[in-house]
Amino acid sequence: MAVVSQATVAEDPPIPSDALIGLVDLSDDQLREADIATLNLMAARSLPGAENLDVKKCLRVLDQWTRLVRMNTKDWLPGFKRTPRRFGRSPGQFRMTAMITVLQRSLGVRYNLSFNEGEYNGTDSRNLFIHGLLGGRGGTCVSMPVLYTAIGRRLGYPLKLVETKEHLFARWDDPEGERFNIECTSRGFLSYDDAHHRQHPWPVTEDEVRNGIFLKSLEPREELSLFLQLRATCLRDNLRFADALEVYYHAHQLAPKMPGVGGHWGVVTLLYQSVHPTPTGFEVRWPRATEKWQQEMIPVAKKTLHRIFKIHGIREAKS
Repeated sequence: MAVVSQATVAEDPPIPSDALIGLVDLSDDQLREADIATLNLMAARSLPGAENLDVKKCLRVLDQWTRLVRMNTKDWLPGFKRTPRRFGRSPGQFRMTAMITVLQRSLGVRYNLSFNEGEYNGTDSRNLFIHGLLGGRGGTCVSMPVLYTAIGRRLGYPLKLVETKEHLFARWDDPEGERFNIECTSRGFLSYDDAHHRQHPWPVTEDEVRNGIFLKSLEPREELSLFLQLRATCLRDNLRFADALEVYYHAHQLAPKMPGVGGHWGVVTLLYQSVHPTPTGFEVRWPRATEKWQQEMIPVAKKTLHRIFKIHGIREAKS
């Protein structure tokens, strides 16, 4: 995908909407100290599926879950000490197994299989952010790793988010100790090495790893950029192209090397320019592809719009 230059989209930075105030201007020091769950929930505010989101209530639930994980981990620790080989003689793998067992068996955390049925549908923020999981709804590969990481960090675990192509997972990443990946959408504890994630769910090239952030533990600015991209995804799939365009701008400014953000930004730019509401529906007028990025992006934008119109039951107009 081509990366759309800032000049192509906007000459000046957009004014942040109310939902973004307090996020996009955080310093590096503030982001390092920030709670990942709070950032995730703040990025979901006012989206469809989060109209009545109570961030403080969600955080209280998260703290309750953390206390339950801590208590059970302590109770099960003697069993690990007796038979450490069951957990690869790894204290970290034991602790993650304990956490996942409590979350899945005691609290009902699960993967939402229906989300993978049919074409992608990002209209409901509960499938993209952790308030869906905290409210008893199944999660996805972009919400479950955040939940596990948020609880793990509350317990002092060195957990990071890691992105590969169209998939997110967590990593126990202790600079002075263990390092292993955690597949958060599986039943029970499951760990794949980096070689697996280079091929699944889609192959990742050496150039993509070298020049981007695939398979690298995300830094705080990259985590926030990821959450803003998810926000933009929800806005885009709800036909709010101007709002999505604004959010993609901020996501790109936070982490220019995040995979896909430039391409998604370009697609939403074309949708914003080309799709116009009318009293009876929408009029679609695609621009002439005079620039290389337009030539590459217009087919993707058309496919994206067809999918979105299908979600909303809109009869697609002729260009």
